[in-house]
Amino acid sequence: MVYESSKNHNEAVRFYKKFVACAKLMEDKIGMALGTNRVGFNYYNAGNYVKSIEFHKQNIEYSD
Repeated sequence: MVYESSKNHNEAVRFYKKFVACAKLMEDKIGMALGTNRVGFNYYNAGNYVKSIEFHKQNIEYSD
């Protein structure tokens, strides 16, 4: 995404959280897994490791 490549991790997190919300509304498990992975990735790159782990755990749940 543009936000990721410009290292604007807070905006990327905001965007992907909206993406996850839309995926949940559509009951799209692949979209939820992808979105939570990207949120976790951006939290990690922003240095927020606790939040990163939280979202990566969600990713694992959606990936099953």
